[in-house]
Amino acid sequence: MKNAKRIFAALAIFVFLFTFGFIFISPSPSNASIPTPWLHVDGKYIKDPGGNTVVLRGVSLIDIGAIEHQGSFRGGKTAVDLINMATNESSGWYSRVVRLPVYPAAIDGEAGWTNCWYNGKSSNSYYDDHLKAAVEACIAKGVYCIIDWHYIDTYTDKDTQTREFWTFIANKYKDTPNVIFELFNEPTYPDSWSTWRTTAQGWVDMIRTIAPNNLIIVGGPRWSQNLGQAATSPVTGGNIVYNAHYYPTHGGSSAWDANFGNAANSVPFLNTEWGFQHDGDSITTGTVSSYGQAYKDYLETKGISWTAWTFDNDYKPVMFSTRVSSWDLAGSTNNASGDSTYNDHMGQFVKDWLYEKRNSNIPSGSAATAAVTATAAATPTKTATVTATPTKTATPTSTVAATSTSQSSNKILNIQMYNGTTSSSTNGITPKFKLTNIGSSAIDLSTVKIRYYYTMDSSASQSFSVDFASVGSSNITGTFTTVSPSVTGTDCYFEVGFSSSAGTLAAGSSTEIQARYNKSDWSNYNQSNDYSFNPTATAYADTDKVTVYLSGTLNSGTPPSGSGTTVTATPTRTATPVVTPTRTATPVVTPTPTATPVVTPTRTATPVVTPTRTATPVATPTPTVAATSTNSSSASLNIQMFNGNTASSLNGITPKFKLTNTGSTPINLSTVKIRYYYTADSSVSQQFTVDYAMAGNSNITSSFISMSSPTTTADCYLEIGFSSGAGSLAAGASTEIHSRFNKSDWSNYSQTNDYSFNSSATNFVDWTKVTVYLSGTKVSGTEP
Repeated sequence: MKNAKRIFAALAIFVFLFTFGFIFISPSPSNASIPTPWLHVDGKYIKDPGGNTVVLRGVSLIDIGAIEHQGSFRGGKTAVDLINMATNESSGWYSRVVRLPVYPAAIDGEAGWTNCWYNGKSSNSYYDDHLKAAVEACIAKGVYCIIDWHYIDTYTDKDTQTREFWTFIANKYKDTPNVIFELFNEPTYPDSWSTWRTTAQGWVDMIRTIAPNNLIIVGGPRWSQNLGQAATSPVTGGNIVYNAHYYPTHGGSSAWDANFGNAANSVPFLNTEWGFQHDGDSITTGTVSSYGQAYKDYLETKGISWTAWTFDNDYKPVMFSTRVSSWDLAGSTNNASGDSTYNDHMGQFVKDWLYEKRNSNIPSGSAATAAVTATAAATPTKTATVTATPTKTATPTSTVAATSTSQSSNKILNIQMYNGTTSSSTNGITPKFKLTNIGSSAIDLSTVKIRYYYTMDSSASQSFSVDFASVGSSNITGTFTTVSPSVTGTDCYFEVGFSSSAGTLAAGSSTEIQARYNKSDWSNYNQSNDYSFNPTATAYADTDKVTVYLSGTLNSGTPPSGSGTTVTATPTRTATPVVTPTRTATPVVTPTPTATPVVTPTRTATPVVTPTRTATPVATPTPTVAATSTNSSSASLNIQMFNGNTASSLNGITPKFKLTNTGSTPINLSTVKIRYYYTADSSVSQQFTVDYAMAGNSNITSSFISMSSPTTTADCYLEIGFSSGAGSLAAGASTEIHSRFNKSDWSNYSQTNDYSFNSSATNFVDWTKVTVYLSGTKVSGTEP
């Protein structure tokens, strides 16, 4: 009996200890952790280091700063909270990749990336406050993350901002295999694969000098819907993955085939946006049966990776009931918010898809697996650093005599070049240089000079800017020198040099300088007769019409006066720099249009975007004045215009203007007014924003005027003017203003009945329905 009691007691203790131990040592609910080694591209596949094909499936958040700014209806959740949700296997979520959009400009009252630099631009508060923690959460959860530069805009004017962003990010995550780079979310126009490829190639080349291994996702023009040439005309640089955004109204399988599916037979795709809901907007309206299932089958057949837009309860198409702070999964039978019909919503559909494929095509091995090196440009000795704004230097042009000097027989520097702008007539010349040390030892860059030869076409002073330099924009010098006597194609040269802080260029390494220069009056150059101009190259190409000097001796290239002839070194310049109008655009998130071609959506109940304000937005009651009817026969200004967003109904109107002085004398811009006529469709106050102005954003003024004699197509006009700081517009020169305006309550305008609206133009065209006034007298256009 005693033995029985002892046995019983022992069993009881065992059971207690087992239970106690299980409770206290059993793991917490598991996350969707997978091995995250370096991935690489092999043909049309993404593969791990063991050669296994990988297909990543997951979700996209919205702007991670905006998540936290609008915390009330999101239940106080942060981006880290949502990453934890999307990877929590105990709740049935198996995201293997999470996309982290970073908006360049402000949205929903939360500052974007470009608003958040600390003094000195050594760090960025958006990174410190939002992005860093989100990336670290993905790493801790054992999933991949995509850092998405979430521009939805034209792309040829976003070079400086994009290089600045990727220089910062690439340096942070060049050694982190979990992190994937999405180059530029949705390029809009020009809708040309060739133009986009050239632009994207420059950014990829720059990233590869810093981060040779990370996958880079490249979209396409027309809101990442034009990728039909991705396979036949690819972006180079190794480990390139492509990205198409196709929502329900963008067409079915035939459109998918033509615009990305056929290309996916040869190159890899990771489509970072798709989605639907039965009561979505004109882009996202769809169901499981009308869109979701077919798109799923298509991607699975092609082996295309994806992230679903959006893992949110506000931005359409939503995965959770709109603005329900408990995050009620839409399409779930357990949904208590009226969104329980599976066919109508994407939430449960996405969750089921992730669960179904939770063990399919995931990487093997560990995150510590050695990197698979991409084919990329050689890494410069010095890490690329981009300054806050282009370096401006304005100096008088010195004159030196041409002298004959023999070229060194020991060529150790090779120069490649192309022109960013190839128009025959332009007010800014944009040479881009790539210098390679083909010798066997390092070269002190402070002993190197590069010369670009051209004709000035006037005697105005000139200033130069550095858009990007591998060694840091502040380490680049620039001078202008007049050649005497002049020779064919040359009466001047632009000389680029390096400060002592630029360091050395290692043997076999390359360094890039992307520069531009202009005249102080912004009058045009004629590039067609310039010696160094290359009208055909769209990427770096060898040239002998740009020369390189090493310690004052010609080492590469042929000067314009003939082989072996050079010009003596440029004397030191001491003139006071003259500030000229900044030519870089203020990046703004563009609202998604709904006309064809259709833009990918980003918002729902509240406005699509909140643009960055260059100055304090104007939001005042609209005064009423009588329409000006004065005419002038001496028209000296021509106006061209197009609408950046041609949707019939939208919450922001986006007119872009190009004003040209067609007269023979300069015009003081402060005497000029431009009027855009439309119907306000309500009585609320309105706000104006400058996205980009050649005269400088801060030099643009605006007012909203109610017409005393309204018409069916106009009861109001936006009047744009210039401050005295805008200066003058030279004869034959042009200036551009890219603007937008919205109502204070972000309600929609109807553009279809607006007098000045142009529904068909996709670039600048002559437009008589916008008027121009010079000192109060109308000189161009017809009033309504």
